[in-house]
Amino acid sequence: MSANDTAEIAQQFCAAESLSFPVLVDPDRSLRDGFGTHSAITGTKRVTFVIDTSGRIDSRFTHFLRMGAHSRNALGAITRLNSSAD
Repeated sequence: MSANDTAEIAQQFCAAESLSFPVLVDPDRSLRDGFGTHSAITGTKRVTFVIDTSGRIDSRFTHFLRMGAHSRNALGAITRLNSSAD
């Protein structure tokens, strides 16, 4: 899934992956530009922001080649936040 996808595609992805957290979509790319996740040379970077319940960015993960590590690190941050909320 890409942040440029539609909300419908994001909902399908979340359902298929049984995600228990919201996923942000950015079809007009305004957030991508605001968060600096686009490069004129490489295009849109794979960046995951984990945002806590108060709306602050807790973690940012950027991996170009290590997609497995990217996913594991992001999921670990989400798990840690969920554990601390209990």
